[in-house]
Formats: sequence, C-alpha cells, structure tokens
Amino acid sequence: MRQRASISLAVLFGVALAVYGLWRLTDPKGETGSLAATERTENTGTVESDTPSPHSPAPRTYRRQSPAPIDGDAATPSDFAGIQVPLPHDVDKGDHRNRLVAEIEANPPPLRTPGDPELDADTAYRIYLYLEGCSREPRTQRQAEEQLRQVAADAESAQQAMQSAIAAESWIAEKLESQLEGLDKLADRRLAGFYLCRNLPPDLDYPLELFTWLTEAARLGHEIAQIDYYDRALGWIGAYDDFTWAPPLFLRHPELLEEYKATARLALASAVRHGHAEAYLMMSYALLQGAIYPRDLVRALAYMRVAERKAAQHQLTLSMYPTLKNTILQNLSPAQIADAEQLARELEKEGSQ
Repeated sequence: MRQRASISLAVLFGVALAVYGLWRLTDPKGETGSLAATERTENTGTVESDTPSPHSPAPRTYRRQSPAPIDGDAATPSDFAGIQVPLPHDVDKGDHRNRLVAEIEANPPPLRTPGDPELDADTAYRIYLYLEGCSREPRTQRQAEEQLRQVAADAESAQQAMQSAIAAESWIAEKLESQLEGLDKLADRRLAGFYLCRNLPPDLDYPLELFTWLTEAARLGHEIAQIDYYDRALGWIGAYDDFTWAPPLFLRHPELLEEYKATARLALASAVRHGHAEAYLMMSYALLQGAIYPRDLVRALAYMRVAERKAAQHQLTLSMYPTLKNTILQNLSPAQIADAEQLARELEKEGSQ
C-alpha cells in the first residue's frame, strides 16, 4: 500500500500536464447540439479569459413559456404534461437517479434546444443531470490545472508527513496512507469529470441552464423532476456559480420566481396524483415551509402520514422523514394532530380511486 502511495504522488505531479491533452480531445465535428436558455448578454458574472473551443455550440435565444396560473394544487393546464416517465412506487428515487447518472457518465446525452417539439421528458431530464454534474467540474484548462496542482500539493505534504511518521513508527502513518489513496482517487475523478464535460462552453450560465432543463423535464412529465422541482429549482434560482460567482438568478431574472412558483405547484400536484411516497413527502415539506402554498402544518402532517404509509408498503426509506415529522409534531396541538390523521385517511382514499 505504501508503495502505491509513493507511485500515486508521481502520477499526481504529471496529471496537470496530461490535462492539456484532454482539453484538446474535443469532437472535431462539434456535434454537441444547442444549449443557451436565454441570451448570454444577461449573464453579469465574470469568467476566465480562456477562448472557448471553436466547436462549442452557438447560443440560441429561448423564449420561455408563460407561467402557468397559480390556482391551486389540483390545477393542470393543457400545456403541463402528466407523468410520461413514471417512477415505480417500489423504486427508491435516489437509487434510480444514481443509475441514470452512471449511464450519463458512460454515454452523455446529445444536447438539444429547450422548447423543441420533438424533445421528450427522458431526454430533458438526462440533459439536466448531465449539466448538473458538469456544473461542479472545471470550466477551463486553467481551472482544471489549478485543481490538479492543489491535489498534487496536498499529496506531497501527505507523503512527507507519512515518511516522517514511518520513521518514528507512529500510528498516524496508516491514516496518512489512506489520505494519499483518497487524493489519488480525487485526481482520477477530477480528470474524468473534466473529460466528460470538455465540449461545454466555459462561460455557460449553469444556474440558468439547470433551472431551464429541470423545468423542461417537469413540464414534459418526468416524475423525478416533478418530485424534486420544488426543492432543487429553488436552489438553482438562489445559487451563486462556484466558478464565476455570477449573481443568483433571482437578482438577474426576477420574473423566474413567479414561473418557479407556478411550475412547482403544478409539478407537485402531478406527482402526488401518481402516488409515490416521495411525492407526498415533498408536498409535506412544501406545506411546512410555506413558499409556494400558505403554510399549513395540519395538511403537512397529513401528507407526511400518507408518505410514511406508502413508504412502509413498498419498503422504501424516506431521507427527510424523521426531521420533518418531528418539526411538524412539535408545533401542533393534539386536536390538530387528530385533524391531520383524519385528512390523511381522506387523502389515501382519494389516491386509491
């Protein structure tokens, strides 16, 4: 193991040079599709001066659909699809999502234009997952080199400390050896991620693209997108880009807040009608927070009860369940809890019809 750690250190030092070759391994035909969700002139963030590949897709302007009316969680306008890509009730959402990510890493989806009439829910969601993974990867050759240099510097420090610990016969040598192996794997992941995303423009507005494609997938009827939309789309509206530090979308595009609220309500309503435990859990979360609905802890507990029963029926584990349940129960009276239990029975009865 210690011999491997020493070899890894040499590999890490050479890895920054190798990235030059990876940077140039772009598709000579440039067949990467179209990306831009809005005109790039609206992006006020700063980016590095690296010149994008001449094969990068040219931006196109995407006209957003008018936000659907916010008229209750049962509304389903004609332009909002029902479930086209269902999540089976006995399948864990996280496990299914991870399988899709593995498929995407092996075979990235061709990029498309939002609003394309031939676009389907599965493709839209795969593009979302692809861009989500790439949003955490280096955008330019310079950024990739800097990350790899930092890994190499950390490995050199760990190597020196481990040699001293070995000489002193200290127990910490084993821990440092494990740290070196972890750095070796980190370098592999950094290179793999950079290679996977190398054809994307370095100035891509990731928060806007991710919001756009998650919205597209939810509207087209991908059930996981509809379940996740309330929480994840709100995150992209408020996120700073880790590489450019462009202002959050809600400052650059304040109109997206109303689009988000409308789509989140419709997405949750569609997912709940399909009946997966995760959908009921997310509805409970939304009612607890009060961002897209009036805050209603009685209804939040009712949806929570349905979620836990459906999860038990299909042997699923709900990740947010214990924390949400405790928060809700601590803020309800016994009479309110009884009302929630009655409402939960009514919701279950409606769902079985």
